[in-house]
Amino acid sequence: MKRSKKIIISIVCIILSLVLIYNILWFFGVYFKYKKYQNDIGFDENKGFYFYRDEDDYTYSAEDPFYFSFTNNLAVTKVLNSDESGEIHTQKSCDLIIWTKLFRDNEYGVSITDKIEPDDTEYSSCEIYLDANGKPIDELDEDVQKIYEKNIDEIRVLYSKARNMWGSDIIE
Repeated sequence: MKRSKKIIISIVCIILSLVLIYNILWFFGVYFKYKKYQNDIGFDENKGFYFYRDEDDYTYSAEDPFYFSFTNNLAVTKVLNSDESGEIHTQKSCDLIIWTKLFRDNEYGVSITDKIEPDDTEYSSCEIYLDANGKPIDELDEDVQKIYEKNIDEIRVLYSKARNMWGSDIIE
């Protein structure tokens, strides 16, 4: 009985030690790394999260890492207020999302809302995973390819804005 009690106590101590070590690694490895990105843009008291709007009307946001997660979201967004015809609207947008990783290369994606053809009355949305150079990772279907090509200049600007805000370690 005494021996089995010692074994159980030893197992519980090992498990608690592993959880403590994991928490310490997460806190120092993840939390502090991502806090730098948040501090680069600052906390917006009105919005209640890390948010910044620059002079060109681009917005930047940095999400707190979830507990025990080794991934964080950074975003640069531009709501495009007019299309080729000069029509004012707020539906057209282009967002760059960066998933920063602790142990792997960062991952990138864009979320685009735009018209496929200039004379379309409806807007279409698509999400595209990109490499560090802004090129699609997967093959795109025809409509998504049109939206991507139509917004490639804006995607390049988003990459440049992210690099300027958070440094070249975000986008190589």
